[in-house]
Amino acid sequence: NIPEVTRIRDARLANRAHELGVQVPAFTPTVGRIAFLMMQMKRLPHAPTLLLFSYVRALRTSHPHLAIRVFVTDDFTYSPEENVLLGLLASGPSSDFEREHAAELAGLDVEIIYARTDLDRARRTALDVQRIAEFAPEAIVAFGAELSFARVLLHGHVPIVSLVMSPAPPASGRCEVFAGQRDPSEVAREFDASGLSRPRAIRQHAYAIDYAVAKRTVTRAELGVPEDAFAIVVVGNRLMVEVAGLYVDILREFVAQHDRAHILVVGPVDRPEMERRLGVDPKRLHFVHFAMDLPALYATCDVYANPFREGGSTSVSIAMVAGVPAVSLRLPSIHDSMAVLGDAGVVSTAAEYVAELDRMYRDPSYRAEEGARQRAIVLKVISWEKCLKDFLSLVDEATSLFAKAP
Repeated sequence: NIPEVTRIRDARLANRAHELGVQVPAFTPTVGRIAFLMMQMKRLPHAPTLLLFSYVRALRTSHPHLAIRVFVTDDFTYSPEENVLLGLLASGPSSDFEREHAAELAGLDVEIIYARTDLDRARRTALDVQRIAEFAPEAIVAFGAELSFARVLLHGHVPIVSLVMSPAPPASGRCEVFAGQRDPSEVAREFDASGLSRPRAIRQHAYAIDYAVAKRTVTRAELGVPEDAFAIVVVGNRLMVEVAGLYVDILREFVAQHDRAHILVVGPVDRPEMERRLGVDPKRLHFVHFAMDLPALYATCDVYANPFREGGSTSVSIAMVAGVPAVSLRLPSIHDSMAVLGDAGVVSTAAEYVAELDRMYRDPSYRAEEGARQRAIVLKVISWEKCLKDFLSLVDEATSLFAKAP
């Protein structure tokens, strides 16, 4: 229950911040300054980090007058003294990747401010808030940072746009404008059902990303995949959770019934456990812990078999742009790539999912046609011109609503 966990977490941290005398410094928002608030940034192709860089590059290129600064609060990095936060996820400091991040933003005059993860949560957050106040942004864009405690403290002091890329139910309404991929009426119902206060506006926003071309050539021999294999790929950072249940049953049975089928698992996993779970011939199961160049890797694959999960639409759409068709199953409350790309590659039942994989296995011409069709859909749906116009309208609406607030 993320909303309930959030309420408990916020209450505990608010008490701790009060004990330390943490306050938001008074500041006057400066027109033309946008602060992006991130809960973490990782090595590419980590989807939130990739999306942030895409937005920043597009904004600086098309609107060079805007001053942009990125603040990373590292809410998933815990200090030894910390005893006030209910842990949901854990990761290392984002500053571990500072050099790689700087290279991505070279020449754009955009600074990334990393949290002091050596401080306890309340003191760290106080410093985050102080740094943001010193920048005095016109608005904060909380880029997927629904659970950021800095956002909790800053709400009411500066206009906030909550830009949510995940199709999961909302976790916080502390913003002027809540925007995401999903239908606003559906999101509004979820706010009401969760007991969270609704933000003043709920909008739909179709994001865009920079689709990189392959920088090198990856061969099947490098991956241990035979040249005549039917290569099924799945990509993700949480595959130990997502590769489970019905999805595992489908892959196991499909490989057993199709002699050329091989599975390529891309992401950090417990390899022995994944081998046990999938239960296929180890010679037909291949692992890549991390892929710096996803387009190059996708060039060796035949189909993306999408798990039944929340999230993942970025890796799915990158595959589609690379010409690799994806298969996704429509399930209640599971939005994934459908929230972004509509019905591209989507089937309604497990039987249809298997049938689609089987058709792609047996009919290379159909597989190529479907890959080209899905690529065209992605390139049509994801438009930077529309995305940036919409993005700036969200910022304008947030500032307007903030100015009118009592």
